[in-house]
Amino acid sequence: MFVDSDVTGVVFVSEANARGREIKAIMETNNKLKLSIVIPVYRSEPILPKLVDEIFSEMKRESLENDFELLLVNDASPDESWKVIRQLATEHSFVKGISLRRNFGQHNATMAGLNK
Repeated sequence: MFVDSDVTGVVFVSEANARGREIKAIMETNNKLKLSIVIPVYRSEPILPKLVDEIFSEMKRESLENDFELLLVNDASPDESWKVIRQLATEHSFVKGISLRRNFGQHNATMAGLNK
């Protein structure tokens, strides 16, 4: 799914800690999503499915499987990362995709996800 939503609690998770070890939920007062995970994507085509599966497993373990979203921000990756993100978004309702028109770098890609 490629839509914007109203989320006030946002946590950045880098590739290094994407398995959920350092994820802490930010609770919202309006009982919507409790956690947003923003990951900048560049040349990550082969690892994206495993990343999504691992994050979902950790969210399930923490009883957050229905209370989070995963924002994958394609930073104009030259591989097929965007195609994989679109496919994952159709398979998993918690996956959202953002694709940047050109490469802006990791920090700006992260900010694009935070500001969506």
